[in-house]
Amino acid sequence: SDGETDAAPMRRDWEAALKLAQALGDKKLENRASGELGFALFLEGDMGAARQKVAGALMGAMMFGDTGAQIRYLAAVGHAYVQLGSYDDALGYFDKALKIAAANPDAGYQFVVNEGRLQAFRGMGKLDTAEQLANEIIAEARARQKHVKETQALITAGTVENAKGDEAKAIEDFQTAIDLAQKGHFTRLLADAQFYLEDIYRKKGDLAKAESLAAAAAESTQNSGDR
Repeated sequence: SDGETDAAPMRRDWEAALKLAQALGDKKLENRASGELGFALFLEGDMGAARQKVAGALMGAMMFGDTGAQIRYLAAVGHAYVQLGSYDDALGYFDKALKIAAANPDAGYQFVVNEGRLQAFRGMGKLDTAEQLANEIIAEARARQKHVKETQALITAGTVENAKGDEAKAIEDFQTAIDLAQKGHFTRLLADAQFYLEDIYRKKGDLAKAESLAAAAAESTQNSGDR
């Protein structure tokens, strides 16, 4: 998902959907609802329950031949491995998701999978590969008017450029991400972009700009309800 979801209402909706699916005896919908409930629990910080639900939903999706759900939950497990720093494992799951998507032309461009691959390449220090992929994701997002995906990719691109020592390009990408996030009210992503840009200015010794961005990031984080 895009990280701009309010977790508590999302959890309540999927709990209701899960009950309805159980009442209807719709196993495929029940499996999807359980997986989506896992995402809501993840956003609320209940990692153990989230992992269990998403892993179970992945097994269910394979059993029911639900290709859309398979891609979604393979991507989710890949992202979990990225968070743990197990980048090779993560890429294994992302590659499986891309293979399924390639066999299903209706699946479209895989933003979530490719964002995960991008973060994995960055973590592995494969910065040139990461930069190429970031440019691809940004171009695909712009072509489809996917502003959340573009903002996310710009932020990750900025961290890659910063790691490569291209400070000017990193500042430009973080600033573009801030502008997009402000326009779209993407409060979590806005806080991320402000935080990364603040870090650059602080290291440059521009403390006035850094302090202003740090205060803005704190406010954005409070507005997003992200503890």
